[in-house]
Amino acid sequence: MDFEQIVSLLGNYAFPIVCCIYLIWSNGKEREAHKQEMDKVTDALNNNTVALASLKEVITGGYKNGK
Repeated sequence: MDFEQIVSLLGNYAFPIVCCIYLIWSNGKEREAHKQEMDKVTDALNNNTVALASLKEVITGGYKNGK
């Protein structure tokens, strides 16, 4: 193989391969960050559900006791 063929192969295959590897790596990092964000959202939603249930008990208990 001469120099021009090697440069042609690198230009045609090396760049797309490197790009694909980077995109796969980047996508994995993004998925992990998204998972952490969704875990925080789930915790907040669960905390809000508990708070609403407590408020419901206070409100309905207050009406039952004639307050």
